[in-house]
Amino acid sequence: MKDFLAYRLVQWPRILLYRYLLSDFTGDMHGDAYAGVSQPLIIRGQGRVEIAENVKFGYKKSPYFYSGSCYVEARHSGARISVGRDVHFNNSCALISADDGIEIGDHCVFGVGCSIMDNDFHAVPGQAAAKGKAVKIGRHVFVGSHVSILKGVEIADHCVIANGAVVTRSFKTPCVIAGNPAKKVRDLDLG
Repeated sequence: MKDFLAYRLVQWPRILLYRYLLSDFTGDMHGDAYAGVSQPLIIRGQGRVEIAENVKFGYKKSPYFYSGSCYVEARHSGARISVGRDVHFNNSCALISADDGIEIGDHCVFGVGCSIMDNDFHAVPGQAAAKGKAVKIGRHVFVGSHVSILKGVEIADHCVIANGAVVTRSFKTPCVIAGNPAKKVRDLDLG
């Protein structure tokens, strides 16, 4: 009973505050992004966000549930974020697309504090701004906590990415990925 009251009295007001006052999304929304929300979800930008059915944001029995928020931003009108069916994001995840796009396949799971970005977003002083590249994550991918997936990365179906990995390059076959920068630890035999 205590847990139920804490959730209803503390968490739901936070969710409503973030949904109605802090989200300023003006782009094209397909699907009901708020259907599976357990943690505050901020959706921003002018691009296109596609959320398939049974996508969950936030998990009650994990860190940062009462203090964090999930963040989805399709920054410019050409930006696109597409999330497949039955994808679960744990608490405090961020998906940010500037132009090139983020595509996540069906049945993926993301741990606490994951971030996925298709761009560097700004230039380093004295250098031209780097161009972004699309991010594509296959189906049935497990992503551990505090993983960063950066621009231009393609992850094959059935990959497992270990906690804290910084993924800067693509992995085209099912494998276990770990480290900073991320490397293939071993192949996965799905047979």
